[in-house]
Amino acid sequence: PFVIDPNNSAVLYYGANRLYRSRDRAASWELISEDLTKGEHESGTRRYGTITTINVSPADSDIIYVGTDDGNVQVTRDGGITWRLASTNLPNRYVTSVVCDFDDPLKAYVTFSGYRKNDYLAHVFVTTNGGMTWEDISGNLPEVPVNDLIIDDQYAGVLYVATDLG
Repeated sequence: PFVIDPNNSAVLYYGANRLYRSRDRAASWELISEDLTKGEHESGTRRYGTITTINVSPADSDIIYVGTDDGNVQVTRDGGITWRLASTNLPNRYVTSVVCDFDDPLKAYVTFSGYRKNDYLAHVFVTTNGGMTWEDISGNLPEVPVNDLIIDDQYAGVLYVATDLG
């Protein structure tokens, strides 16, 4: 994935299994993390261990979340100097999106797909403390993967989720 910092359009991020940052509109890149995946690959013909989603907090550009296809959610609060695993109590599933709140730098949402693990439950979680703890807010969503989440910036508390059912 590739994202532009919402607070500075000259800053871009690119994810592989590590996160890279450009401060000069992609003229040059710097590595700002070690491997943020589990570093293990499943056996068989398909290999996993890549970043699938990146989100920079609109409230604080030093806060960056990444999610991976092997179930990790990692967060930095210092612009990539240090990273912390934030998925200890989350499902071990493909992370489809991490979305930071517009105003609260400690609030973020994460969504999952469980097809690879034959888990079709909807998974949407929220943190209000920077990823220290998460609350399942999936509610009565259908038992299908959640692919993305959008926060409505016009109406407080309104979220939109994109699922495999549309």
